[in-house]
Amino acid sequence: MKKIRQGVFETNSSSTHSLSLRSSRDYENFSIPEEISFGEFGWGYDVLKSPEEKLSYVLTFIGHLERFYDIKDLKSANSKFEEVKYIKWLKEVVKEKTGESFDIVLIDSEYYPFGYIDHQSLEPSIFEEEGFWSEDGVEFKNKMKDLIFNEKYSIIIDNDNH
Repeated sequence: MKKIRQGVFETNSSSTHSLSLRSSRDYENFSIPEEISFGEFGWGYDVLKSPEEKLSYVLTFIGHLERFYDIKDLKSANSKFEEVKYIKWLKEVVKEKTGESFDIVLIDSEYYPFGYIDHQSLEPSIFEEEGFWSEDGVEFKNKMKDLIFNEKYSIIIDNDNH
């Protein structure tokens, strides 16, 4: 069951991450950098619009889902990334859409080298609430390609302190 609110912002959380929809149009003339880092997505305010920003958010979400923060030896992190099906699928999406590949890099943070998404925005995640998450590889890739490379989607990060 999905609750859709139009023209109303409502939450009982200190922070909220949501998807915003506009008219549909693929990005034109874009490229993905050779390195994508995990990001820090806390209380905001921020609007993630570019493919790079949205890809970083999805990557950071996967990092939390796969509990990357439990990895103690940072040197072994890259081999762990390559084992995760969602990361493999993301890399395939980027390669298919741009013809480019990317490497994952840790962020320069003592506490969050694998990025951070505010805990109250992780469960349920915007991906689950909006039907953007799938265990099926083909479905996951199609949804992520649309989310990351279509201008109609923005990820809005905000909190109730405004």
